[in-house]
Amino acid sequence: MRAIAQELTSRTGDAFILKGGTALLLAYDLPRFSIDLDFDGRSPSVDLTESIQAGAAAAQLPVHSLREAKHTPTVHRQMLHYRDDVMRPLKIEVSYRQAQQIDEDDVTTINGIRTYRLEKLASLKIDALVNRTKARDIFDTSFLLHRYPEAISDDDLTRIDQLIDLIGLNDLEAIMQDDDILNRFDLTHVAVSLVENVLKMRRERGGG
Repeated sequence: MRAIAQELTSRTGDAFILKGGTALLLAYDLPRFSIDLDFDGRSPSVDLTESIQAGAAAAQLPVHSLREAKHTPTVHRQMLHYRDDVMRPLKIEVSYRQAQQIDEDDVTTINGIRTYRLEKLASLKIDALVNRTKARDIFDTSFLLHRYPEAISDDDLTRIDQLIDLIGLNDLEAIMQDDDILNRFDLTHVAVSLVENVLKMRRERGGG
């Protein structure tokens, strides 16, 4: 997965920018596995299929199968089996919804992968947390609050605090229970840590 991300972002110039949980994993040491490659794209004119095939070849990963799952003006999604013994394919998705809003100052290269700077990734992750509140968004936000509190803006900290007030600690923990990737973690600790770190940061920043 790392090799594919490196090849895709390096071979396409500035066309693709890795984001989401996999960006946090590969660039910022997120301690959970992530199973998809999600990119923001600048131009739909870049051939994703060709880029994946070239990237896999350069990384010496044999492509067992590559299937187009979605192709619209705003999203292109491919499902890649690069070993015939892997049951679940690697989802590779490029979103062009923010193509005109990408600020090059928010972009960096870490471990050979073009991705967003931590502050931008954190803001995008908190957008996801507030808008969909999925298990991995809760986990990733708890990680960011603990490991990289300086990357969380005051506005985003307030948004997390408001979400906690809305759904409560018990629901945060309950949402995470059915995620098969997170089941090796102490999810009660993850949820409590999120709440405690929000309170700590608000005190330190004079907001509570």
